[in-house]
Amino acid sequence: MVPIKSVIPIPNESEVRLLPEIPPNQDVLALYPGTTCFYKATVVVSPSKNKDPEYLGFYKVRFEDDNNETQFVSPRDVLRVK
Repeated sequence: MVPIKSVIPIPNESEVRLLPEIPPNQDVLALYPGTTCFYKATVVVSPSKNKDPEYLGFYKVRFEDDNNETQFVSPRDVLRVK
């Protein structure tokens, strides 16, 4: 069994709006696009600074071991790592 202190809750939509934005260079767990798995990533651009018209309001992250490419991920799917 996983210890409760190791569990990171996934916020619902209303909770996400209340969370502070995660700044660039912060390590996170993010849902890899097109999957149901969270992977270690680093925030590259926070939602308020993201100017890509297709992904307004999304985080731009760089996943570990992903050839240094960046992906856009919904704030609901980006979790702080304690």
